[in-house]
Amino acid sequence: MSAGLKYFERLNYLSELVEKQKTGCASQLANTFDVSERTIYRMIADISSFHNTPIKFSKEHNSYILEYTCIY
Repeated sequence: MSAGLKYFERLNYLSELVEKQKTGCASQLANTFDVSERTIYRMIADISSFHNTPIKFSKEHNSYILEYTCIY
C-alpha cells in the first residue's frame, strides 16, 4: 500500500471522527493512528481546508469539532 493511500484512509477516518465529535485529544489520536502529534495537526488542517470550516478542540466534548458559522 502506498504511503499516500494510507494517509488518505487515515484522513477519511479522522474526518468521520471529527464529524461524530469522537476524536479525543491530539496525543490520543497520535496513538490511535500510530503517528506523531504533528501529523495529527497536519491532518486536522487538511480536513479543515477540505470542509472550508475551522476545526477547534472542544474541552466539553473532548474532541475536535467542525466550527460551523452561520451567515445570514
